[in-house]
Amino acid sequence: MFTTLPFWCACVGLFIVVRLIPPERVRLKAAALCAISVAGILLVLKPQPVQAGLIALSIAWVLLALHFVMRREAKATLRTALLLIAPVLAIWTSGKIFAANSSPLGVLFFVGSSYLLVKAFSLIKDRIEGRVGAIDPFVGAAYFLYFPAFLSGPMHNYPEFEAALGKPEDSREDVIGLVFRFVWGLFQVNVLAVLLEPSSLTALVNSETIRWQDLIVGAFFYSGVLFFNFSGYCDMVIAISRGLGVAIPENFSRPYLATSIREFWRRWHITFSRALTAHVFMPVSRALTRALPGRRFLIPAIGYTATFLFAGFWHGATANFLLWGLWHAGGLIAQDFAQKIMPRRPGMAAKDSLIVRTLKILATFSFVSAGWIFFVLPLDQLARIS
Repeated sequence: MFTTLPFWCACVGLFIVVRLIPPERVRLKAAALCAISVAGILLVLKPQPVQAGLIALSIAWVLLALHFVMRREAKATLRTALLLIAPVLAIWTSGKIFAANSSPLGVLFFVGSSYLLVKAFSLIKDRIEGRVGAIDPFVGAAYFLYFPAFLSGPMHNYPEFEAALGKPEDSREDVIGLVFRFVWGLFQVNVLAVLLEPSSLTALVNSETIRWQDLIVGAFFYSGVLFFNFSGYCDMVIAISRGLGVAIPENFSRPYLATSIREFWRRWHITFSRALTAHVFMPVSRALTRALPGRRFLIPAIGYTATFLFAGFWHGATANFLLWGLWHAGGLIAQDFAQKIMPRRPGMAAKDSLIVRTLKILATFSFVSAGWIFFVLPLDQLARIS
């Protein structure tokens, strides 16, 4: 994507729009961003006509339905939010399933749909719960279509995006830093990830038999491949977007230095993790608190399971992705259980020693790396491990 002429033409157009249109002309700026983003999506990502139509219909439904609902109801409920997202969710779910089964109806699944779904529900929920006021349709459409981040994030929430349009980021004094970040991202994707990939899990995908030692080594190498690919992509997007003048949130914060599974998810794919927490884990936990008062351990356990089953399906509609989700849910449940039976005693050092911290980092990294096995390899291959 970053090597195509239409992509850079779209970026030049976005730069001109953000820099030349006065900050107070937010609607005009948003309309221009929409037009350029649509052109970028059509020319670079090249969705099929059906897919392009589904993108347009999904965005139109969310903005129009939310507008009319909020005109009639001063304060809607979570049930209303679920009803509003239902058509988009149905299209996305059907597309995921049909695409996984190689059905012709897989056309229902389009590039960027998973991010569009999360942003749609985030916008609906924020509006219904009063964190967002009336939504300008042009700003709303630009929020969904913003081209640099349309494919794989990082994801703004609506207030962040609206604020970024109204107050362009002045990055002229940090041009060297942005160029370095873009080049570093390019290096991660095209050099580091490429060097590690032949020894990673992806090299085992078509193997007839897999040895345990190859599986273990491949899992650790794949941790690097996935990180360098995704983090490098995000570095390039963040550098480009901030260079254009549109602030964009960070998506990684040295995740493989996390000392626990919970900390890992605060550092990995941050914009998705915060959406999972706000829109899946917290609502499920609140509902369970009302239904199961006093079950302090059971409630988060069910919340983790629901959250990561959704996260697994979000990545792919096959059993191996659901197992990956259950793997992380199980890790969080085990972490809560360990903290419950082994609470930090009074008088213990507030901070772990370097050795203890290092051991925790290695244990967390090993756990996460093992989880990538389910993420990459289908179950029929895992059954042939020798």
